Amino acid sequence: MSVQALRELPSVRARCEKVYKLAQEGKVDHFVLDESRYEAIIEVCAKAINVCSDVFIHTRKEADLQKDYGTSYATVSSSSRDEA
Repeated sequence: MSVQALRELPSVRARCEKVYKLAQEGKVDHFVLDESRYEAIIEVCAKAINVCSDVFIHTRKEADLQKDYGTSYATVSSSSRDEA
């Protein structure tokens, strides 16, 4: 299997499912699966996704401003800087 194929979502899902099943059976050496901690894990993941989204939005907005105004941000109206 090629590296590109391994990066595709169906392949990633298949590998994750195999690891998950092994973890449920206690057959992994590097971690212990504690399904009672799912809520905490979901919360951490959601926060990480939100932070990444915020960084992407800020970076994208910064790039748009730079395209339109160069680096002279003083010429950008404050309402343009505050819009998300």
